[in-house]
Amino acid sequence: MNPSLSHPFRPICPRCASRAEGEHALGLLARDVTDEQGRVVEGALVCPRQDCQTEYPIIDGVPLLFADVRRAVAASMAQIETRDDFSPATRSRLGDCLEPGSVPDTLRLYQSTYAFDHFGEFFPRASVVSTGCEPGGVLRCLAAARSLIDTFPNGPILDIGCAVGRSTLELAMDGRPVLGLDANIAMLRLARKVAQSGSGRAAIRRVGMVYEPVEWTVPGVAELAPGPDFWCADAELLPLPQSSLAGIVALNCLDCLSNPAGALLSWAGALKPGGVLLLTTPFDWSGNATPLDAWLGGHSQRGPERGASEAALRRHLSWAGFEILGESSVAWGVRLHDRASTMYNSFVVAARRNNRQPGSTS
Repeated sequence: MNPSLSHPFRPICPRCASRAEGEHALGLLARDVTDEQGRVVEGALVCPRQDCQTEYPIIDGVPLLFADVRRAVAASMAQIETRDDFSPATRSRLGDCLEPGSVPDTLRLYQSTYAFDHFGEFFPRASVVSTGCEPGGVLRCLAAARSLIDTFPNGPILDIGCAVGRSTLELAMDGRPVLGLDANIAMLRLARKVAQSGSGRAAIRRVGMVYEPVEWTVPGVAELAPGPDFWCADAELLPLPQSSLAGIVALNCLDCLSNPAGALLSWAGALKPGGVLLLTTPFDWSGNATPLDAWLGGHSQRGPERGASEAALRRHLSWAGFEILGESSVAWGVRLHDRASTMYNSFVVAARRNNRQPGSTS
């Protein structure tokens, strides 16, 4: 965790915020391990409120900021304990012992998919077969969204659902403070490593349970010092003060949330009036991620919107206090393995937070 970002991104206690008990800025309780630049690698943040005093661990430089931090840590323990320093041979042997679809197997599939999309252009030549799905989809989504606005207002930018961090790095190229946020600490660990060293390593899926270790270097990262920070937190309950952000970017994550409408309200509250939201989503609704009643469209085809997710999103953006600035679509490919990929047509929308209180009608 980078102390230099404590001012533009001042974390508040998510437990108190979830209970409507006020905004309480977290303090640094412990610096158990720091790096050469003084960044906290292991330690803890703490709520100063006497009736709370909740501690939030910092693991591999990433703070875990959830309202129910005990439950979140317990659910994330497989991610927290994932190591990336095994030799390729040992990693292969361990992988052969996994059950297909198990938590560790699913975690490495996610990291493989996002590492290829975010950084595949820097992989050694011919190290990974692309299956016709070219890397850089996240950058194309970001570019399509940014083309709908002239520029962000001055101030800090939050990148929600940043995964392994390529979009966060791209946003940081403008020289403004940027924070990447995701609920997967294993991917944030990789994002932080690339942001700090300019290099990364991941196991990329070839077929079945066969993965190929790949290392890469991203040029120009050294010029970003101190670079972006990364937090592990709930996208539906941002651990940030109200009206503290100039912009929010949320690429292809809205349909992965349990309460998308509630997330839009939370995002509107964190933006300053005039702040900009850039959002892309393929509306790939799944009951495993989002309860049916919380889908924005995708059902109720006999209703006035005929189940259209685009119309439902526009309505919820207006309710949350946004004015739509523009819309478009962009292709987004997701690599699964050497011979399989999934192609999406993501809806792109840019919206500005107006002066109306989120959730009000006047």
